[in-house]
Amino acid sequence: MNWLRNFFSGRYGMDGLNIALVIFALLLSFAVRIVLWFLLPFFWWLRFLYIIAYIPVAVAAFRMLSRNVGRRSRENEVFMGLVRKITGRSRDRKAKVQDKEHRYYKCPSCGAQLRVPKGKGKIRITCPQCRREFVKKT
Repeated sequence: MNWLRNFFSGRYGMDGLNIALVIFALLLSFAVRIVLWFLLPFFWWLRFLYIIAYIPVAVAAFRMLSRNVGRRSRENEVFMGLVRKITGRSRDRKAKVQDKEHRYYKCPSCGAQLRVPKGKGKIRITCPQCRREFVKKT
């Protein structure tokens, strides 16, 4: 059993990109199965499409067993940055809708997002980044 522990020591392991690759492979395999179910009687030679569904699993296994931890970590960070860009906007919108005690404004000069309390009437808002002042009704 010690040989197995020695084999996996220093390996990269699972991360968000590997999980996404495996989920993508499952969805791709399901889609290929549905397409072939309808087309197999006519195009039996399309069975090679199953191989395409295994490519993301092979990439995930390679990444998981890799000893080049720095490179795999950078790949995952790029992927997670893209995921944050996509999901971050919807999360921000959801937080704004649920926040009943504040109003959100954008600074006219730098575009920074500013949060001010609701129900204060007309107030002078100062942007903390560029120090521009503007008046808004809350």
